[in-house]
Amino acid sequence: MIKNTSYTQFSHSIRSVRALTAAVAGVLAAPLAVLEANFTQILSVDDVEFNSNTATIQNFVFDGSTAYVAVGGTVSAGQWDGHAVQRVTGVGTATPAVTTLMTSGDWGTGFFSPIHSFQRTGDFVQFGTTGAAAVLGIHRVNVDSGGLTTRFDQSAIIAASGASNYAHLGASTTDAAGEFYFANTNAQNRALLHTSGTDVNVLLDSAQLTALFDGAANQSINAMALAGTTLVLANNSATTLAAYNTTDGTTSTLLNEAQLDAGGLTGNFARLFAAPNGLVYASTSNRGIFSFDPSDAAGTWSFIATTGDTTVWNVQALGWYEDELAFATTSGIYAIPEPRLYAALLGLGALALVWLRRRRG
Repeated sequence: MIKNTSYTQFSHSIRSVRALTAAVAGVLAAPLAVLEANFTQILSVDDVEFNSNTATIQNFVFDGSTAYVAVGGTVSAGQWDGHAVQRVTGVGTATPAVTTLMTSGDWGTGFFSPIHSFQRTGDFVQFGTTGAAAVLGIHRVNVDSGGLTTRFDQSAIIAASGASNYAHLGASTTDAAGEFYFANTNAQNRALLHTSGTDVNVLLDSAQLTALFDGAANQSINAMALAGTTLVLANNSATTLAAYNTTDGTTSTLLNEAQLDAGGLTGNFARLFAAPNGLVYASTSNRGIFSFDPSDAAGTWSFIATTGDTTVWNVQALGWYEDELAFATTSGIYAIPEPRLYAALLGLGALALVWLRRRRG
């Protein structure tokens, strides 16, 4: 029973809440319209270019207002002339300052291509590389001096892991202790690997990966992220998200192909990123971004945004900047308000529905 409220006031309230609920539902059903309008460019490729050949932002990581950015360029005489690791201080101010920490020339031969795991660990940014055998491996750049250290080159990884060959196409991540989880994607030696000091351990071999990825003939790990003690692994052949428990070595399926299809996934997994808010974010080859809680992947898998135009919005990397999800394209680094905006909208919608139900009762 409604007390001290006229029928006209009550009807107006119901209409208002219905309108509010519909508006919230509309926003949640079509996040692209909201999010594309709210993409904020943090840095452009022009801000961080090494030279006139630099054409791409490949990867990034933020440490407060300081960014470490890997940029790429164009081939000339066997070298990628624009490749460099840049330190950018004063991000978010009118005058960010760029210092070049290292370039592809620091290798002497081959080319430089930092990829998925481009993460700060102590005094270093650590990453894996792909491409010519001369540079294939796991490397670190000192964030102060720019000094380059190779932790494991191709031959060292082969020797330590017992493989006959090693290829690395990008799926990798660094844990809090600075150890590196990565995949061997060589067809005869596919495996999940982990560094431990000066050792390299095989965590899952090709047979175990085949079983984990539902019998997929191609057992390659196409993306990975470490969320707490859960290593999230993506396989595009079986369209599966799986988990490896880094504490006890057990494995499980987080989301299978049917669940991912039902959740709106199209295209292949490109990047996975474990954020400080406990969620894992996934970008796909068709520029979609999704999120999920690895402790309840089926119950939390949700679409966040699409990065839009195919010519400029292919996601190169995912990261975190000032409590917001950030992503890099070939032309810049952007932040989207999803972590706070969607929490607010979901909370607003839930309150509206509760209010409406109570008034109806």
